[in-house]
Amino acid sequence: MNPNYTDSEGNATTNKIESVLKRLEEIRAEEKQLLSVLENLKTKEKNKCGQYKIKKSKVLVIGAGGLGSTVLLYLCAMGVGKIGVVDFDSVESSNLHRQIIHKENTAGLPKVESAKRAMNELNSGCEVETYNTHLKSSNALEIFEKYDIVVDASDNLPTRYLINDACVITKKPLVYGSALRLDGQVVKYNYKGGPCYRCMFPKPPPFDKKASCSEAGVLGVVPGLIGCIQALEVIKIVLSADSPQPTSSYMLSFSTYGNPQFRQFRIRNRRPDCEVCGESPTITSLIDYPAFCGADSTDMAPVSKVLEKSDPCRISCMEYSKVRKSGQPHILLDVRDTDQFQLCSFRGSRHIPLDRLVSEGQEYANGDNSSTGKESQFKNLVDDAKEKNLPIYAICRRGNLSQSAVKALREFANFEKCYQIDGGITAWNKTVDDGFPFY
Repeated sequence: MNPNYTDSEGNATTNKIESVLKRLEEIRAEEKQLLSVLENLKTKEKNKCGQYKIKKSKVLVIGAGGLGSTVLLYLCAMGVGKIGVVDFDSVESSNLHRQIIHKENTAGLPKVESAKRAMNELNSGCEVETYNTHLKSSNALEIFEKYDIVVDASDNLPTRYLINDACVITKKPLVYGSALRLDGQVVKYNYKGGPCYRCMFPKPPPFDKKASCSEAGVLGVVPGLIGCIQALEVIKIVLSADSPQPTSSYMLSFSTYGNPQFRQFRIRNRRPDCEVCGESPTITSLIDYPAFCGADSTDMAPVSKVLEKSDPCRISCMEYSKVRKSGQPHILLDVRDTDQFQLCSFRGSRHIPLDRLVSEGQEYANGDNSSTGKESQFKNLVDDAKEKNLPIYAICRRGNLSQSAVKALREFANFEKCYQIDGGITAWNKTVDDGFPFY
């Protein structure tokens, strides 16, 4: 046939053919996706009805970091119909060891956009809705209403309480996960009459600036494992929507060096007097969660406010680099945890973890330096500095713990010639020496 042939209806036939071909391509794509889901779910429990449920399910994931990465990838791969992703942060290369949904070439992009790109490449049939915003009381309920199940993959207390309360108010089951250093845990909350997060923790614990992945660190595979289990729990909820109410609730705990590594603990049932999910709740709308928890509601590294910004003893990394270059005698005190100190350190620095510095400082102030049965490193530090008339410069990872170190030296030893290096080794890498190890 002449390729330039046109029938009496002109381009109409051509347009119809193109429309039919386009629809055939769509059908093939749908068939390919369905076959993929069928292949993935060939078990007695995941029958045709179950596959349909997964395709029709809508899951909201709060956080596209370490936990969220594996949750998002597996839910997308298993054929969940719609996935919402909430995160306000950007991709950083230093986090790729645990945030595996992102890549080096997406560094600097919003995490939600980077995650959506990876999910679209994995399964184009999954609808991905992104929320490049900070989850807060003013927008949480509106977002939650669009989904069936919520996954908490956040890394701070205010957001955890906000997610819990919003799930109770909107009647959504919550799959909670956490990972820190070498350990992690997974719990289903607000599920079929079970407890909510507040039933377990009515009041938040005191703010601990070291209780986040960004500050304390985490072995990359740990949030990967926990995220996989969270994704599994989501699928179990989707497939067992019509099953009877469970008689008990459980927490799954993981410890890298535990024996066994996985343990399951029975947790308390729903508290009748719970402020949110109890019989007579006193919290029926979302509150100010940063004020409630006394902490910032972001997953970014916490910023300590122990010392005033105007304190003359707070110096920048550039200022301290001049001290080192000048050869001025001094003591560099590193107050990070031992495992972090072993990763990298300044030559000639003296290491005393903050917890030990503070406890021995209290003993020093009370005139008791022998109660622990160990040599007092605090006393040795102060004695050396006073005897040789040396200033002490305190450093840590981000400039938070070092503020507490300076405060301890002032309060317990009345030592004033001490300085805190703002930003710690993180800022040193960015502003002074980009070849210095960074984690």
